[in-house]
Amino acid sequence: MNEAVYERLKDAARQNELVFYGEIAQIAHINLNLDAGRGALGRLLGEISRREHESGRPLLSVVAVNKDTQFPSQGFFDLAQEVGKYEGHSPTEALTFYATELKAAFDYWSTH
Repeated sequence: MNEAVYERLKDAARQNELVFYGEIAQIAHINLNLDAGRGALGRLLGEISRREHESGRPLLSVVAVNKDTQFPSQGFFDLAQEVGKYEGHSPTEALTFYATELKAAFDYWSTH
């Protein structure tokens, strides 16, 4: 796992902030102009959130979002479904889950 990315995500959650994918990619030395780079970023964020989930914490990658949409990619929701945290399918369900998980991450990391 990339510790620098993990620390940046925790810091953002502690500050109730979002982090853009581009910043995470720079920290991890990933080129988002390449399909392989976008895949690598997704795997990295997924690894962090799986570890967080296994430890009983909110999915930390919830704070990582697309700069233009200010919303996570579909990969975030796919991971949430994979680990059993999200079963929604509509845009409204996605927005509700996102807001709930983001608040949970902010609340958890503001005290840790």
